[in-house]
Amino acid sequence: YIIATGVESHLWWLVGALVIGSAIGVYYYLRVMVTLYLVEPNLRRHDAPLKWEQRTGGVMLLAIAILAFVLGVYPQPLLEMVQQAGLQLIG
Repeated sequence: YIIATGVESHLWWLVGALVIGSAIGVYYYLRVMVTLYLVEPNLRRHDAPLKWEQRTGGVMLLAIAILAFVLGVYPQPLLEMVQQAGLQLIG
């Protein structure tokens, strides 16, 4: 959406900066993924035992990811709640 608006407005510097920034971001994200998932063949893994703190952290991460997805797909209830809170603050 931002790229299309930049092209329509002939803001080429904005489009260029956005594309270059995105390319840099993708490069760093891919470096992390390669480091995580492409390990050397002769490297032995020493997994730590799974403790309850790690399990609850994973459950919380899953809950937050689901909430972010749901609010991204259907944000109307949150927007209405924020609007009502703003109206109450204003008085």
